[in-house]
Amino acid sequence: MASTGQNSDAGGKGKKAVRIFLSSTFRDMQEERFRLATNTFQQLRYKCESKGIDFSVVDLRWGITEEESRGGQVLRRCFDEIDRSNYFVCLLGERYGWSATGGAPDALLQSTFENAIRDGHKWLGRYRDRSITELEVLYGALELQHGKNAPAAGASRSVLLSSQEESPRALAFLRNELYATKRFAIGDEQRKDFEPESDAHYRRLELLKDRIRGSPALISSHDYEDPVDLTAKCLRELWALLVRDYPELEEGDEDESKPLSGVATPLELHTQALEQCRAQAKVFVGRAKIMRALAEACKKSGGKVRNNVIAVAGESGSGLSSLLSAFCLQSTSAYDVLPIFAGTRVETRTAGSLLRQVESILKEMYDIALPVPEDGEGARQHFAAWLEATHARLRLGGKKLLLVLDGLDKLEACDDYNLRWLPEVIPPSIRIIVSSNARAHATPGTQGDPSGANEDHPVVRALEERSAHILELELLSEPERRRLAETYLAQFGKKMSQQQLVAFSKHPCCGMPRFAQVVLHQLTCYASFETLFDQMQRYLAAKDFASLYEVVLGDWESAYDHGKEKNLVSRTLSSLFVLQGGLSEIELMTAVKVKHVTLWTPFFQVLRGSLTKLPSGCGVYALFNRHLRSAAEKRYLSTAQRVRAARLSMVSFFESRPLTCESTLDELAPLLVSVIRSSSRSTVAGSVSRLVNFLSDLDVLMLMYEGGRKQELFTAWGEVRVAQGPDAVEVYDRVTSRGGKACGRTALVALAGFYGEIGEFRAAVAIANRLVSSDRAKYGREAVELGESHLLGAEHALKAGDGELAVKFASAAQMVFEKAQKREERDTHMMQKMAQFSFLSGSGDARDSSALLGLIRAVSLVAEERKKRGEYEQARTFYATALSAAAALREDSPHLARLHSLAADVSRKLGHYDEAERSYLKAVRILAKAYGEYHPHVVEVQRNIALVHKKKGNYNEAKRHYATILDTLSSVFGRKHFSYGVMLNEYADVIRKMSNPKDAEPLYREALAVIEGSLGPEHPEMVDPLMSLGRLLKKEGAYPEARTHYERAIEIVEEVYGVDHYKYPILLTAIGDVERKCGNYDRAQVMYADALGALESSVGCDHIELSDVLNSLGLVHKKLAQYSAARAFYDRALSIVKLHLGEGHLKYGVLMTNVGDVIRKEGRSEEALRVLEQAKDTLEGVVGKQHTEVAEVLHSIGKVYAQMGQQSTSTRYFLDAIRMVQECLGRAHPKVGFYTNSLGEALQLTSPDEALKKYKAAQSLLEQALGKQHPEVADVWTNIGHCQAQLRNKAAAAAAYNEAIGIVYKVFGMEHPKFEMLCKNIAKVGGTVSVGVETSNRMRQRRTQPRKVVRGRRGAGQHDSQEALRHAVTAMQLMGWV
Repeated sequence: MASTGQNSDAGGKGKKAVRIFLSSTFRDMQEERFRLATNTFQQLRYKCESKGIDFSVVDLRWGITEEESRGGQVLRRCFDEIDRSNYFVCLLGERYGWSATGGAPDALLQSTFENAIRDGHKWLGRYRDRSITELEVLYGALELQHGKNAPAAGASRSVLLSSQEESPRALAFLRNELYATKRFAIGDEQRKDFEPESDAHYRRLELLKDRIRGSPALISSHDYEDPVDLTAKCLRELWALLVRDYPELEEGDEDESKPLSGVATPLELHTQALEQCRAQAKVFVGRAKIMRALAEACKKSGGKVRNNVIAVAGESGSGLSSLLSAFCLQSTSAYDVLPIFAGTRVETRTAGSLLRQVESILKEMYDIALPVPEDGEGARQHFAAWLEATHARLRLGGKKLLLVLDGLDKLEACDDYNLRWLPEVIPPSIRIIVSSNARAHATPGTQGDPSGANEDHPVVRALEERSAHILELELLSEPERRRLAETYLAQFGKKMSQQQLVAFSKHPCCGMPRFAQVVLHQLTCYASFETLFDQMQRYLAAKDFASLYEVVLGDWESAYDHGKEKNLVSRTLSSLFVLQGGLSEIELMTAVKVKHVTLWTPFFQVLRGSLTKLPSGCGVYALFNRHLRSAAEKRYLSTAQRVRAARLSMVSFFESRPLTCESTLDELAPLLVSVIRSSSRSTVAGSVSRLVNFLSDLDVLMLMYEGGRKQELFTAWGEVRVAQGPDAVEVYDRVTSRGGKACGRTALVALAGFYGEIGEFRAAVAIANRLVSSDRAKYGREAVELGESHLLGAEHALKAGDGELAVKFASAAQMVFEKAQKREERDTHMMQKMAQFSFLSGSGDARDSSALLGLIRAVSLVAEERKKRGEYEQARTFYATALSAAAALREDSPHLARLHSLAADVSRKLGHYDEAERSYLKAVRILAKAYGEYHPHVVEVQRNIALVHKKKGNYNEAKRHYATILDTLSSVFGRKHFSYGVMLNEYADVIRKMSNPKDAEPLYREALAVIEGSLGPEHPEMVDPLMSLGRLLKKEGAYPEARTHYERAIEIVEEVYGVDHYKYPILLTAIGDVERKCGNYDRAQVMYADALGALESSVGCDHIELSDVLNSLGLVHKKLAQYSAARAFYDRALSIVKLHLGEGHLKYGVLMTNVGDVIRKEGRSEEALRVLEQAKDTLEGVVGKQHTEVAEVLHSIGKVYAQMGQQSTSTRYFLDAIRMVQECLGRAHPKVGFYTNSLGEALQLTSPDEALKKYKAAQSLLEQALGKQHPEVADVWTNIGHCQAQLRNKAAAAAAYNEAIGIVYKVFGMEHPKFEMLCKNIAKVGGTVSVGVETSNRMRQRRTQPRKVVRGRRGAGQHDSQEALRHAVTAMQLMGWV
């Protein structure tokens, strides 16, 4: 046998390898061999390979081909495999094996002996009567361990011992002779397989056993009772041998996730990476063409801008890592090789951490003087400098470096996919090769494409944009598939027949190395000589990965689901399936409730090869293999009940653990949310209670809110709210009222932040007050912590609309930070500490001290409060003060950039657009230098620059900026990323303002589809695009679809944030507008009242958001002919808009239009005309002369001139309004009907026939757009009646009036002035009112029938809403609004 540590076929040059030859008879040892293969050897393989030792077993249950057997090559193959092995294990039962003992001459057996003798094994001439099994034992253990030149059979034991090593490396396991008797009844057909062939065979076997027992120095023998007993004893004895020969196996398991500062040095990491290359290249075959292409690309690459990165892309499972590993090993003679495998360790999960590892290794390899950056951001920024420094060292030594970055698609951060962190110019002595999966998303493929394919991965797109040399990795050719099979099986001493190889290589999926290796692995574990062909056909019947894994699951079940561990496979995979992430092996064992580690351990060693080891933790494994997931779902979780049971089982597991465990924080809330959604009414309360108990722990809140689990936290509380569970504020108030250690400062700060994000600003302010009290008592009146608590209160008071309280908080914070700053300036030691801290954190120098930054932030908050109140000049002064204080900051400080950006916001509000643009540009320059031009902070300021141009009316310039931002986002994230959708929504707003709104509609819809596809249909980011599209559809008159979008948005807000969030009343107002447009004034009033009350309670009585709902209330009261109430709402809205936005704002012009229309209806034409002309000037100054809002004011002016009897002037205004609306909104828009009706009114006095045509055109258009029962249609019928009466068509006039009165009665009731007016008109033409008592009753019943209405948090009904409106009007009278 080979020596320990000796190079063998199992390992590469200098590689330690364990290779075990397993010898036994076949027929009676099937179960033993199967259990060893699936249990004992799997455990040993994992232990060895975790220490870099190759492990393989030669088990010739199959592997000697039929051609070799017929050709008499069996003995030669056996001896060759023993020579290549360094451990020998034999199993003996009751059968002796194939031999000439006591039987007729066997020509094939004789041929086998002759061939082996001719091959050099002349000693066999004396053993022709022995079995093949005994000859294996003789050759591998007892006498002839050193191959063809071994000592003669009669040599003394001392001679043999002198040629041995210190102790034997051979084991024999002898089965109890009563095994067959205990297992099988007399006469059982299977018992024959466990009985000796003959008495002669029995005697030979006993002699062999005696010889084994008598040679303890050569072979260690052990008795066993049954196959289960064998697996335990074989594991124990083999492990003892391996530990003796490889002491490193006894060392503790290496923590693969240790940081760079841990035990592993950079050079050790480099060595481990090369070892990983050797492991992955072990069965690499073929690919000669792409290997040559890689070598050629490396020769040509170097020093060329944007064409010096070499890339390899291929489908999942195509063998990218194996290819690059083989290329690295092949290139060691020409290059220093540094391979890095992304995502396989904590240090390589992001581009920054990956580059930091590269830089630390380069520092050690080439003794580079640069300091290794402390964080990933610094590593990204300085990577180009590191490459230049490495190039200088390489040039001195005349060397070249090959840097391989494999699997960039496995990076966790999506913004790493843009590859902006790769320098555009690579020094000429360095070659960089990167790899990525070709597709961003893959589904189980078809037979011809086993990987599946969708769109290009963002990494591939980024490589294409930088003109990288991209090589496509194709499927293995048929000859390469045959070589892969031969190479893989050679590790285990096995071969396939030519027929089997052809069948294997012809299968299309075997062109994917991963698919092929799964098949080959299963065959080595589960096939025998007799079953090999059938097993192969079973695996190759799979048309894709998913169906292959279904077969694999069946194999695992047969191997590990028995005894007291029934359903072990299904329990394990079901548990992993329902998780978002994964678990460690110990956690998984506990969750699955494993009773017998002896069965679990081998199963997990097999399973772990198909799991993903997460880089975010030590030994955490997740079921991310989409093919195995698909198979497990189909097999074990095919019904909702099974999925729910699996989730509940995992919920119980996590609840039994400390709630602050990482895995519990990651998994418990999402699991319970899923359980609640699948619960019935009778069971949902218990699940909600379990979720609330978990979330109510303040440590849980803090770790979820600050630990990257915000969305899970918001979703969980949203689900509690939907299930009518307790309110989050109530729950946390009860918890904090109890006090204790859990209510520490950090937890309370997190709670305040959480309250702020769900719109509970008042509750956040209360937490800030509590922090102020505790910080003052604990830290003193000059502590930075106290200032931070004041700042926290200021921020949330500002959001709550309480400007005075915000200023109070911010002023207190300013005083604290000023004192702290003076104290720091006196304390030189503290300044030095600050400098040290700033250097270590990469933040710059000591001038960016916490006190100084806090002072700047406090002044900025006061400025922000003034800005919120519309006191822009004061805000501008405060920002100037903050900028003056910031002069002590570094010129490139990001804090300075933020101040410039905030100051620019105020300048923009004041209309100083040029000044705002200059400040924004300063911010962009600083941020781009600090973070790179593609950083989100930079994009945000560029977005504000676009907004400036939009405000200035430079829509083309705004469009250009938005287009640039969209291009940036597209290149960084791709067009399917949610940030692209968010910006596209704003871009659509510009398009809507500068052209026909219909041009914006497809952009709005695309933005909505992108965000929904990226984040899901219920994500909070869906709210704004739904609102934008709803607003556009409302403008276009598509009211039902607009309502649908608004209702989707309000459902998201209610679920995620709750009805107290500020967006909820805004959406209520929008839905109310749709109801108003549809003539449902009662419903509109309900929503407006709820929206007004909610906004006033959450943001105060003067917040700008109130202006929209007040305007809507004015419009509905105008429709109800309640002109004084309407005027009161308009006047209050005007005051708010004037306060916050000034008289030159679009909203001010719209409100003035509505006020002018009310004055007209009150009969004050001259005053109305004056107000409307002022509104027209305002609107034209904001949006230009060709806009729908201008059309609205033109229509109102026309109505005034018509009222004044100036027909020609009014006609001109109406025609201009109609033309604008048709151009902007289309000829079918309801406003065309409104304005056409008004045009008819202007024509009626002089041209009644022409007027009647206009009325009928308006009637047709409005009935089609709004329905036949809309109030606006009633107005048109009334005008038709007037016109028919003027033309003396009394019957037609009476019919038209009756149509109008029917609509008025249904919508407004008999109390409306129009009802009485129409009754009089009918009497004048001699008609009768056709709306009788029965019809009236039916209409009243129809009007009062319940209908689903979106309500606010108070759930107020119609009566309550009208009562609230009356109180509101009374209050406004007292305040002087009326």
